[in-house]
Amino acid sequence: MARIPQHFAGTPLGNAFEQLSARRIAQARDTAVTAHDLALACDDAEVAAWAALALAQADYQDAAFASSIRRALDVQARAEALDDPRLGVEAALALGSGFWRIGDTETALSVIEKELDKAFRLGDRELLAAVHRVLGVSLSEIGGHVAGVQTLERAFGFALESGASRAICECANSLGTAIFASCRTADPETKADALANAEAMIRTSLDVANEAGDLPAIAAAESSLGAVIIERGDWVEGRLWAARALDKTRASGDLLSEGYALVSLAVCDRELGALDAALSSLEQAYAIGAAQAAKPLLRVGYDTLVLGVGSESNDFNVPGVAAHTINIDTPQQAERFHRRLLAASVRADARKGAGGEGVVEIVIIGAGATGVELAAEIRQTTRTHATYGLDHLDPRRDIRITVIEAAGRILPPLPERIAIAATQLLEALSVSVHVGERVVEVTDDAVETASGRRFPADLVVWAAGIRAPSWLARIGLATNRANQVVVHQTLQSTVDPDVFALGDCAACPWPAHGENAIVPPRAQVAYQQSSLLVKTVRARLAGKPLPLFRFRDYGSLVSLGEHSAVGTLMGRLIGGSLLVQGLIARWMYASLYKMHQIALHGVVRVALDTIGRFLSGGVEPRVKLH
Repeated sequence: MARIPQHFAGTPLGNAFEQLSARRIAQARDTAVTAHDLALACDDAEVAAWAALALAQADYQDAAFASSIRRALDVQARAEALDDPRLGVEAALALGSGFWRIGDTETALSVIEKELDKAFRLGDRELLAAVHRVLGVSLSEIGGHVAGVQTLERAFGFALESGASRAICECANSLGTAIFASCRTADPETKADALANAEAMIRTSLDVANEAGDLPAIAAAESSLGAVIIERGDWVEGRLWAARALDKTRASGDLLSEGYALVSLAVCDRELGALDAALSSLEQAYAIGAAQAAKPLLRVGYDTLVLGVGSESNDFNVPGVAAHTINIDTPQQAERFHRRLLAASVRADARKGAGGEGVVEIVIIGAGATGVELAAEIRQTTRTHATYGLDHLDPRRDIRITVIEAAGRILPPLPERIAIAATQLLEALSVSVHVGERVVEVTDDAVETASGRRFPADLVVWAAGIRAPSWLARIGLATNRANQVVVHQTLQSTVDPDVFALGDCAACPWPAHGENAIVPPRAQVAYQQSSLLVKTVRARLAGKPLPLFRFRDYGSLVSLGEHSAVGTLMGRLIGGSLLVQGLIARWMYASLYKMHQIALHGVVRVALDTIGRFLSGGVEPRVKLH
């Protein structure tokens, strides 16, 4: 926090910095904007420059680091024009902290080192503590642990001389964390001593923070203490500290500290066997880090890295897709679609009851397995909706479902006879199928194709393709246009033999289908690759040659509602393929689903869940109307 000149105390500008210190960020931002505008109106360049610094610090506390950096650069220029050394040092602190937070530690070091002499000439111990703290943390970050710890020791000394509780808390916590980071690869005895010293420093920070009632400093110290205890191997106590820190970071609004606390929770839960809780915490931490564009919250070394991060929808940059379509990749997206479908049905029913036209136009773009299955499920769901008070709506005639596919037939990756059978079943369900229609734009009320056709739409679902997450293309591995990691038949990356990829995020060769063919992104591919990787890891540990992946197609099943399915079974095992459809195929589909559940949750849990669903099936509503 900036150490502002005393003559600003009691002014709107002084109030803004006090609000920043209390982490009332929104209020501080409003006050700083007011002070800045008044200063410009009065032609007071000094107040305007310090108000701009307050806004930079508000952005930093909001984890808007790019904006904070831009503002700090502007403040540096103003400080130089005003010949204000204190403002220049404070601007450098804001700038260096911002670069450090986004992972550009070298730039952070350069910025701070230039201001050291100026800070010493000013002689402000609290300011010197802040400068040395950022410098020491940056040195420790790039591996200069000895220099980093020594610099942070000086920062702690300056903080003690200043008597400022926030400075003492921050410097003690940073010093303890640096000591902790420096000992991770040390021998057990050295590591134990270093962890004890780190814990002592962090507990000093916590004691001072508690005495001052400084909630953000308490949260930061508790989070660091939890990390040290976790490194010691005490997962239970470490989790207690991490949970306490998480509650306080959420109360104080410190998003990045919340992310670090979530990572610590995930580590403990993983070691304690609570894998679902660990995954949930990591997902939340990832969302925070991604949203703030900050440096990674967690760094983990590896000897062998396996990437199995799945896929996401690919909109192929078609105009209007992002704004006007719904994906069905997550439970939240499915719930959103369900609510919109129900709302559209209720509105149409009301219009028809009033004597008007009551029609709901649903367009599904993409006729792969997802699009085809969704069309059948929507038809079944709308039939059920109609029995729950939609008295005027005929679900078969008034709820119109259209499937659009760019290829020459539906289910392009599957055998043609499955596509023919599935098309006939969809038509029997009054689903309109249009193939050879490439979508070129989606508007708020229609879907337009390259042929010039226009399909009216109240709801549009995008199921036209997938791609691997875009960040895979930014981590130094070879990827294709769909962001899939290019791998050999051993599933090793073509760039780094210690990195493996499987499933939808991997582009694995399929020699049986041509020189440049890759295996399709299907569930059975991922299942077979995961089984192979178990053998691969064992072979690596034993120093043996790695096995090659050869995809064996055991057939495919596509669900077409509650009582029907279509597909092929057994593939090459019977010298060809066997077409199955109807109720038998549906039973097989349900059995396959249960097999997937057993692989994830075990026989006992799945059996109990199945029995519970069977017993409650007669009393639970068939559709959720909210």
